[in-house]
Amino acid sequence: MKKFILPVCIGLLATGAALTTQSFKAHNSAIVDGHMLDVSDPANPKCVNTFIECSTIPTAFACQDGNGNVLRELQGTSCPESLYRP
Repeated sequence: MKKFILPVCIGLLATGAALTTQSFKAHNSAIVDGHMLDVSDPANPKCVNTFIECSTIPTAFACQDGNGNVLRELQGTSCPESLYRP
């Protein structure tokens, strides 16, 4: 019976630790759609939604589309803040 109880307890502790870690990661992340700044009309630049998920939490990696354009966060009618890869 001792050979059965110890592995079950260790498994339950590991599962609890993994779930706790995941809940903290989800709590600290802010996932938003990335917007590309379209300057084809310099007098009227627009923020175009790319529907690519990006994070507002700073990391070493910028969120980019397939063409290498840095994606930005939409704030009102402008997109001043760069986003990061989740």
